[in-house]
Amino acid sequence: RVELAPEKAYLVGTGPDPQMAIELKSPVTGKLAIELKARPAKKAMPQFFWASPSGQFNARQQYQRSVNPADEIQSYLFPVGDHSPLQKLRFDPFTDVDEMEIQTLTIYRLAD
Repeated sequence: RVELAPEKAYLVGTGPDPQMAIELKSPVTGKLAIELKARPAKKAMPQFFWASPSGQFNARQQYQRSVNPADEIQSYLFPVGDHSPLQKLRFDPFTDVDEMEIQTLTIYRLAD
């Protein structure tokens, strides 16, 4: 769940596998990346999954990376997509009941 504090938003896990998903208004294609600006409370392994308009999330369409605890907001980049139409994204911030301050999540289409 998302908890708001004065001028801050936190993702707070309420179970062993917290997730947030979104479906974009229309599919996007190309070389894509997500920038996560966050302050992890503990070492974590955030993951982004993606799916086509008619597809479902699966382990082959995901990217994960390790992030360390931080005192300040840090930027983390996650390449997403496989050059086929992408319309669904899922963010798994951590794998246990925990929390992470989130400043922004931004999707970029990179030049080829």
